[in-house]
Amino acid sequence: MASWRMLRWRGEVESPAFVCAGRIVLCERSDRRIAFFSFGGELRASFIPDRTIYEIRSEAPVLGVTFPSGMLSVQLASEAEALLAEIKVRWEPDEEGFSRLLARLDPLACYRGVLQSLHARFEHVAPLQDTLPPLSEIVHREREWLKETGRWPPDCPTIEELLSPIP
Repeated sequence: MASWRMLRWRGEVESPAFVCAGRIVLCERSDRRIAFFSFGGELRASFIPDRTIYEIRSEAPVLGVTFPSGMLSVQLASEAEALLAEIKVRWEPDEEGFSRLLARLDPLACYRGVLQSLHARFEHVAPLQDTLPPLSEIVHREREWLKETGRWPPDCPTIEELLSPIP
């Protein structure tokens, strides 16, 4: 979300590097593209003679958004991107401020914030639950799982609250 960067390099890369929330597109030499959505994490590079291996580590899920990924992961990633885009507009003309705050946001906090925002929308706009029932159900199940595993705070902020521009 912060900005698009093409990662093309040869040789050593400072590892680990931080990845903020947003879409990641891997381009193979054969021009095949594989897309993911990350809520943030660490990028590690391993170099061996005939290849480079990149690994993303995160407490939050990394969603596959390229066919044949599940439609739910594509829907959740699309909703997360839409929420981040709505928030970014509120930061204009200080897009750099938004990017800095997004880059500092803990990946699990980002994921919980997106779930909390979607949950609030589903609760307050009943037709959304009917229109997107599988997504509504996955949001509910993920929230419950995070609560059961002790990774959901008592007063969980929405993504809008986490990325709110300071007046």
